[in-house]
Amino acid sequence: HAPVVVLELMRDRTDMTVLAIELDTNEGTTHEVFSRFTTRSNEWTMAKMCVTAADSQYHEWVSHLGATHLTFEPHIIALHNTIRKKNHALWSFFEPLTKDTLFLNCAVVIVLVLPVLPDDSPISLLHFPGSARLTLAEFGPKSFGDVVTSVGVGQFMQLNKNRWEKYHFFESSALPDELANRGFDPDHKFPGYFYRKDGMLLWNAMGDFIADFLTEVYGPVEQQD
Repeated sequence: HAPVVVLELMRDRTDMTVLAIELDTNEGTTHEVFSRFTTRSNEWTMAKMCVTAADSQYHEWVSHLGATHLTFEPHIIALHNTIRKKNHALWSFFEPLTKDTLFLNCAVVIVLVLPVLPDDSPISLLHFPGSARLTLAEFGPKSFGDVVTSVGVGQFMQLNKNRWEKYHFFESSALPDELANRGFDPDHKFPGYFYRKDGMLLWNAMGDFIADFLTEVYGPVEQQD
């Protein structure tokens, strides 16, 4: 399913609740719309379960793996080829952020694209002959990702392709910009949106830490030419 969810903002603006769900959205056809007011309890629960499954898979395949791990990969290579290679003072800041990421990315890609192995060899995924030459673009039938998820590797690549085509490092990586793109900038009054509240606390804390680190390396701004 590729569900569409209609959310209702409470009058006191402290909470949102699910108002209606459409599970299938193919053009040219009519599909049932589930509502918490008109749908039987078991069907309403089923519709919410389908939304949860779709949302969790998008989070893991796109937001987590695609937009975090794989998107960070070229930046890590660039950091190694420049800052680390020249023993730049900022490498001590970037080193723990890049540690093991390329290894994890390689391991995940291998696990996703390999055919499912026999039950008696679950640990041999990373040692499968020729596995180091496989990439996401070479996935085959019965790939591990196709078996354990309903999205599948092919659809995952298409979803990430759609996201990467719109990717801009500064606009896509800053939490305030991401919130604004969703319509939740600071001017939007929604005290119950704790993702924004807690997220901005972390964002500002990281900004303060980075500013302190740069000050330690380069000195205060007023001392710089």
